[in-house]
Formats: sequence, structure tokens, C-alpha cells
Amino acid sequence: MTSPPSKPLFVAIRPPGHHCGEDTPSGFCFVNNVVIVAAHAHPKQKVQRVVVFDIGLHHGNRIQALVWQLNEETYRLALEAEAGTPAPRPGLQMFYGSLHDIMSYPCEDGKPELVQAASVSLHGGHGQHVENIHLQSYKTESEFWHLYDKVYSRLFTRASEFLDKTGGPGDDTVVALTPANMNTHPCRDRPDMFQFHSTNASHVMHAASVPSTRVRKT
Repeated sequence: MTSPPSKPLFVAIRPPGHHCGEDTPSGFCFVNNVVIVAAHAHPKQKVQRVVVFDIGLHHGNRIQALVWQLNEETYRLALEAEAGTPAPRPGLQMFYGSLHDIMSYPCEDGKPELVQAASVSLHGGHGQHVENIHLQSYKTESEFWHLYDKVYSRLFTRASEFLDKTGGPGDDTVVALTPANMNTHPCRDRPDMFQFHSTNASHVMHAASVPSTRVRKT
């Protein structure tokens, strides 16, 4: 990323890194790829906004935490600018949208702080733009598409609202998609967890593959 890209760029990276914190690996994630890209692109490429779609089995708790931290800093700079202390440059603004199973890692033990974080829906307050949606079970393909149209597609609606609130569409925006793959997930080696995951694998796999295998207007 040494010059402005001329066309969309696809980079396949496994694992997605969404459990890796600022200084601590976790959940088989050693590098938080999306946040590193955002932190690099902001000063180097003059990217002002980043939209993250984290679509898979697990809530990306550490991406959300780092997005929150970056948005908090930008919000603080904006408040200081209103008080007469202009920022050296506009701060980075990020939208984080996650589609995940609330009964799976990192929420499987029901720890309140993790479950609450994985359920946050906040759009503009305190400078935060976060949407979490919980996967639901279904029995038929038509039931899935009903859920997609009525529930899951809200991620894209919220992302569009974020862009509208922060200046509209523009070349200053990076969109990152971090899908999961149940077939390569470490949990399949955990007999105590595999029974639950295999029961729900159909809706998780289907939800994770929607953006690339079937395009529908929203």
C-alpha cells in the first residue's frame, strides 16, 4: 500500500485475526489483519473511514474493541476541535458489523461482558458505529432468505448509514470482509464443542458464504 489502489484488492488471509488484541494473541489469531490495514491506510493512503463486515461463527471481540478505541480517539479529537483545539488531521472513523453465533466463542461460557459486547448496537453515540447480529437457526432455504432480508442484511443498511453520516460515498473508504470457514475452524477438533457446532453448521456456513456465492439486492 505505497500508492493509491487503482482497483479493488482481494487478499485471502487465514485466520482472520479478529480475536487478536493490541498486544495479546487469542483464539488462534496472532495478527489483527483488519485493524493493521486500517491503521496503516489512514496516514499513508489518507483513508478516513473503514467498514468491517465480520461474518462467521464467532464474534470478533478484539476487532470490535480496537475499533471502539480508534473511534473513541477520533471522537475526542472532534470534541477538542469544537472547543478550539484543532486536530492535526481528521481522525479515522470505523464501522464494525458482525454476524455471529452468540452461543459460540468467545461467548460460550456466558460471561456477561463478552455477551454484552457481542450484542452492542450503537450508531453515532459517543462516536461509535457498531452493529452485532446473532445468527438464527432455520430449516429451509426460504427461511434462511427471510432471515437474510429481514435481519442479516441490516449489516449493510447500518454500514450505508455510517457512510452517509460521515460524508457519503467516497474514495477515502476501505471495506473489509472477514468471513469464517467452519471446515477449517479449530473447534472441529474439540469433541465437547463439535456436537453443538455441527448442529448449527448449516446456517453458519450458509450465512458466511452469502456475499460470495449468491448476490441479492438489499
